[in-house]
Amino acid sequence: MSTSSHGNANQGDSDGSWEYAPDYLRSPLPPLPLPTSSASEGDSDDPALEINDMKNKLEHDSSLVHYWTQKCVGAEQKLAYLTRQVNKARYRKEKHRIRGQRRKLKAEDLQMTLEDATYESLSIHKGGDKHGQAMSVAFNEGFEQFRRFAADVHKHIDWDAITPSAAQQIISGGVHPPELGHQPAKANDNDGW
Repeated sequence: MSTSSHGNANQGDSDGSWEYAPDYLRSPLPPLPLPTSSASEGDSDDPALEINDMKNKLEHDSSLVHYWTQKCVGAEQKLAYLTRQVNKARYRKEKHRIRGQRRKLKAEDLQMTLEDATYESLSIHKGGDKHGQAMSVAFNEGFEQFRRFAADVHKHIDWDAITPSAAQQIISGGVHPPELGHQPAKANDNDGW
């Protein structure tokens, strides 16, 4: 029994692989009918004719076994090829189903993330407003205490002229109030540079 290892290339599968369909053996021709001896069985008791008839019968049976073995081998090869094709199709179907589920879950997660982000941003915004108001109240109270302390220490400065909003501008790097007589520092030309 010889099988061919060559194959015919089919079109590429969706996964990029090439499937080679095996060349199936052509079914052998059916065996010839059992040859009979020229002498009828009742006419001859010749052992040579009986041996020849037995030999012909064994050759005929052997050719039948060979014929059906070849048919079975070819059918097995075809079945194995078709089974691989079915398994590949099932695999691709399952892979697409899993990808679809992942995409669906990812879309649901993204939707939940968007809803969570919207909720969080609203809570942060609301919390930020409350925090900002609390910080403003704390700054104003702290600045009033500072102004009372500074008025005792630096009596020559009019601390009532400096408002909390002006102090916030000064702290955040804004304008310098001109009524304090503050001048920006000039570069010293005698630095030696």
